[in-house]
Amino acid sequence: MTDDTFKEACKKANADARKRRNKKAADDGGDEKRLKQATVIVGQAAGSSLFHNADGTAFASILVKDCTQTWPVRSGGFRRWLVWRYFRAFGSPPNNEALQSALAVLEARATFEGPECAVHVRVGSEGGKLYLDIGDDSWSAVEIDASGWRIVASPPIRFVRSRGVLPLPIPVKGGSIQLLRPFCNVSDDGLSCWLQFYLRVCGRGQISPF
Repeated sequence: MTDDTFKEACKKANADARKRRNKKAADDGGDEKRLKQATVIVGQAAGSSLFHNADGTAFASILVKDCTQTWPVRSGGFRRWLVWRYFRAFGSPPNNEALQSALAVLEARATFEGPECAVHVRVGSEGGKLYLDIGDDSWSAVEIDASGWRIVASPPIRFVRSRGVLPLPIPVKGGSIQLLRPFCNVSDDGLSCWLQFYLRVCGRGQISPF
């Protein structure tokens, strides 16, 4: 090997070594940034209420525009809320790896540290009262009991929504249950009983609500 060849080989070896050192430094810096972002995201989620249902699915109740919303931790709704919180604080979104790491931590906290609570789709019951999720942006519900019905802004039960849940018309006073009679193949006496039975069974989660 000539001197020139040896020098070229040494230059190439040094250059390769620098590239490896730079790559390692970049990877280490990327990991540090990801961990820092994940820690920030978890901290920003401190205002949410984490819990799980009977089958172990993790949920979070969050406050959005004075309305309490409940989402599965792995849902797009909760993910968007976390990104929005981070963007408001720092002016840029977190990287996806940091977001996934934070979601894993929040899911674990909801499963192992949060209480077990029931969730309902459209209809639920609590304290002898039925609640019907209106399905609009206000997340309000119709509260129904023996004395009548009323709209409540913050129902005591947790509703979750799938993509197929659409808003219902806002109910008004002065109607009659007999308006449903043409659509139901039951007697006049049985109409009220059928409706009460349907709502109560839906509230217990035994059949799928409308």
